[in-house]
Amino acid sequence: MLVSELTMSDIYFYCILPPMYECSSLNILNAPEQEEIQSDKLKVPLRLMHLNIQYLINKLNVLQTFVNGHSPHVVVLTEHGLKSEEIIYIKLDGYFLGNSYCRQHHKGGGVAIFVREQLKVNKLNHLDLYNSEGLTEVTGIELHIRGCGKGTVKQKIIGIYRPPKSEVVCFIDIFSRIVGHCDQNEITILGDLNIEATSCNNHNSRLIDTLNSYNLMNAVNSDTRVTQSTSSRIAYIILSKEVKYSIRCWNVDVHFSDHKCQFVDYEHTSFQEMTQFVEHKRMLKEKNNNPFKSKLTSEEWQLVLQQKGSKYKWAKFYNIILQYLNFCCPVKEIKKVVTHKQNVKNTRLTLPAYVIKLGQNIEELSVLHKSTKLQIF
Repeated sequence: MLVSELTMSDIYFYCILPPMYECSSLNILNAPEQEEIQSDKLKVPLRLMHLNIQYLINKLNVLQTFVNGHSPHVVVLTEHGLKSEEIIYIKLDGYFLGNSYCRQHHKGGGVAIFVREQLKVNKLNHLDLYNSEGLTEVTGIELHIRGCGKGTVKQKIIGIYRPPKSEVVCFIDIFSRIVGHCDQNEITILGDLNIEATSCNNHNSRLIDTLNSYNLMNAVNSDTRVTQSTSSRIAYIILSKEVKYSIRCWNVDVHFSDHKCQFVDYEHTSFQEMTQFVEHKRMLKEKNNNPFKSKLTSEEWQLVLQQKGSKYKWAKFYNIILQYLNFCCPVKEIKKVVTHKQNVKNTRLTLPAYVIKLGQNIEELSVLHKSTKLQIF
């Protein structure tokens, strides 16, 4: 009955061909060259990037172009605005999702950290204890680097976001506990704290006192958000005053957010070659098939048929499938090995994020059909 309402030509139209008004967002991009690894480390300085992206889902295309032009090793995004079940499908070419925090009950917010594929990281899962939606939103990774001829150093990179209306005193108290549980010489904190760094008010004084008590400093020395009528310095790159490397920090204007992007280079550092990364994959096994089939059999599908237009019918149909799929066959983390390739120049068509997402939907349902033999198309 669904097939009569939603034909494969409809699915092809919505998954492959973007609406006419979106055509201007299509770009032919030269993909960045892969780094050729010649020894046990990459002979480039560690470069970190932070941006308050103000909703990622409709900016993935321009973000990819921006990242390609600046080549950071770690990308910290605040206010990505995605749910946990959505962000695992976000793909940034050349990077994988190192760790993230997503809101569950309200729009906006969130922190995500993307890492260059050649690198290996560990998740700082203990930071989840400090997350409070709308108050303190934080996530982090541990990255292995080499520097100053003293072997491998574990550098903790933490992304943090404080919503503008949250209680500043409570936030600073939580921030202090986060820093207190780390070696201050091994952390870099990037994020949007929404505390004006140039003000002489109690909030800024309290934050400065907290940073000084841990021998930390804010490396950002220029305004990070500029509008027609205001300018403010509310984004931070926080690191030790006794950092062992030369630091270069600067802001870059971006046309897709009213926040500037912050970069920091750790000069005289390099990377161990790491070949493992974490991939999120749905495990479709025989023991999960029967519960999944049972739930689909009990579904009446009336909500699908009640939708107006094949686009909305498809969205409702897929969401029902995904709901049961997440319950019976949840996504799991799998460690995989990266094979480093030789330099290859490639030209590809970069589609809008929503088109890529719909294409992924089709691929998932195709794999599901092959695994379960369910006639869902």
